[in-house]
Amino acid sequence: MADLNIRVRNRHQLSHALRRLRKLQGLNQKEWAVAAGVPQAIISKAENLKSDLQCSSLLSLLAALDVEIVLMRKGSSS
Repeated sequence: MADLNIRVRNRHQLSHALRRLRKLQGLNQKEWAVAAGVPQAIISKAENLKSDLQCSSLLSLLAALDVEIVLMRKGSSS
């Protein structure tokens, strides 16, 4: 994934971003769960807004996709 920037400001955007990132990697939920070391149900619930995602699970999921979180002030262009 070359220079992918996804702005996330709410749960809905996060769920869509997670699904998009997973699909860009060509993974199904089960494969991603195994790579991240989390139950597949966590991914399903996160992508379908069925529950809040714990920070530790989110970080594990992103690490499995080689993606990181960057915090910035709203309105920043970077």
